[in-house]
Amino acid sequence: MDKICIIAFKYPPFMGVGANRWKSLTESLANKGIEVHVVTVPRNKLSSIHENIVVHEVACDFFYKLLELRLSFRPLEFLRKVVCFGLSKTIWFDDEAQYWGKNLLPFLSDLHDDTGITHFIATGHPFQSNRWLSEFKKARPEIKAIQDFRDPWCENSFKGYSLLPSFSRQIKTWQDQTILNSDLNIYVTSGLKELMCRNEEKKRIVIKNGHSFSVYKRLDNRDKVIIHAGNITNGRDKTFECLLELINTDSSVLKNFSLLLCGYVPSDLIQRYQTLFNNGTINYVGLLSRDEVEKAMTEASIGLHLNSTSTGFALSTKLYEYTACGLPVLSITPEGDMDDIVIDNGIGVITRPNSSSIKSGLSEIINFDSFDKLEVFARNSHFDARADELIMQIRALD
Repeated sequence: MDKICIIAFKYPPFMGVGANRWKSLTESLANKGIEVHVVTVPRNKLSSIHENIVVHEVACDFFYKLLELRLSFRPLEFLRKVVCFGLSKTIWFDDEAQYWGKNLLPFLSDLHDDTGITHFIATGHPFQSNRWLSEFKKARPEIKAIQDFRDPWCENSFKGYSLLPSFSRQIKTWQDQTILNSDLNIYVTSGLKELMCRNEEKKRIVIKNGHSFSVYKRLDNRDKVIIHAGNITNGRDKTFECLLELINTDSSVLKNFSLLLCGYVPSDLIQRYQTLFNNGTINYVGLLSRDEVEKAMTEASIGLHLNSTSTGFALSTKLYEYTACGLPVLSITPEGDMDDIVIDNGIGVITRPNSSSIKSGLSEIINFDSFDKLEVFARNSHFDARADELIMQIRALD
């Protein structure tokens, strides 16, 4: 296998966790001498990522652009959201790649014929990218179809499907057929694997998320800061509120530490706990670039991880980035994959989303001293190592 195609609807310059995962993996694959062809949608294509990476832009309808558009004039922005909501419940009732196939399938066929590529990977969200690879596999059964799932497709409690039950049934059918029609299914956690393919006997594996940061030696002169990097949405806000309520009741639990929030925080949380934001207990800096986030992590002392109470299977990339920056992890999460990762590797403390558990966890994490374990875990979790896993699994298909 000297060539591979990655179908990644979200790829740089798109900003987001999914785009970063495959940007890092494609760079690692390219560094290992593999020619990587990335198929994505038009987004002001980056001039050059790597000499072994070829980015192809395949046109899609306007809906993804409307979803990603942000308008400074509030009435127009409100109107945009209303239109997007309506379209997402009717025409694009699954996601923004739902009609990409009319352009994608002919392109993949030509790419296969012109380059001889036989191994194709689709990554979702949007999951219609996975569906279209499945359709391509039906048309060209000689190819190897590899499906990469970063999130749940149907069993997603934060995605309200359509106005019609028939839409939900159709999405479930697409998911099941896509999983069954693949040569290999990849999931980022064991919990996600079990959630999505309970009755599926095809080859299925876990290749966890990772990081592309440098691995930093832990120094003693860290700020007394607990950092959370990322958006506090999709149920994580409810988990975070458990921490805020504890601090609001008894600020001494922080032991003179402060919270640094890098990313989106819902305005209602800020309003309800305005005192904590005003008195310096919480420093909210909003969205930062990846370089700015990395710098902030290397100056903090503890990394905060939050899971929704309904997503114990989730395993955020923040976990890996925290450890690379020398941060032990305080994870507030329901029982799930985080337990095994954090506890088995000795990289932090697990707490449940309730006051007594969080209070105990704060006391324990503040006294954490197993920094050598952070470095070992971080080096083993770099995307270079994940790329080696991927190559091994792909070659096993031949």
